[in-house]
Amino acid sequence: MTKSFLVTSDFYDAETGDLIKSGSTFEADAERKEVLRAAGVIGKEDKSASAQDKWPKHVGGGVYELSNGERVKGKEDAEEAEGKLKAGDTDAKADNRADGGASDAGGGKEAPQA
Repeated sequence: MTKSFLVTSDFYDAETGDLIKSGSTFEADAERKEVLRAAGVIGKEDKSASAQDKWPKHVGGGVYELSNGERVKGKEDAEEAEGKLKAGDTDAKADNRADGGASDAGGGKEAPQA
């Protein structure tokens, strides 16, 4: 079972390569929680009701589910698409990288990987 944790320091997710920003929440199971705690990048469990209803939801493998049930590859694309959904944009579908997923290379990564 996964739980939401408050992110205390920016880091690159070792499983997805996504940059996870300080101040956001991160879903982790018990084993992953221990790794992230040891790296010093997560804090307390986020037990707020809004954390349970936060969209997009990470479903694994760099894929996120939007509030309309659509799945999108990449956190930034998913957040952008969810923002459009919340704004009432009827054409909110993000580029789900159907062309093979050539994502941003990231350049000089400064945050640690955990």
